Amino acid sequence: MDQIILNSVGSYMEGSYVGALMENGLPDLMEDSVHFEDLDIEWIESLSDEDRKAVAYQVGYFEVELSQEQLDCLYGEHGKPKKTERYF
Repeated sequence: MDQIILNSVGSYMEGSYVGALMENGLPDLMEDSVHFEDLDIEWIESLSDEDRKAVAYQVGYFEVELSQEQLDCLYGEHGKPKKTERYF
């Protein structure tokens, strides 16, 4: 599976999981990753607009069930997108 780099938060996505990047910008595959459902609100708020769209797309694609607070932070006024809707 491909990894998507999220530079604004120093992380990468792989499927419905997020992991840390090493200092050289490559995914740190030795560290544990976190499922989208366990993401902190502060982490979501730190996403750039481009990275937020990528995360929103992955959340929709993998049909991840987030808390209402996570959804509000991720999608704002736009509401939950359809699975097929593209964000980038």
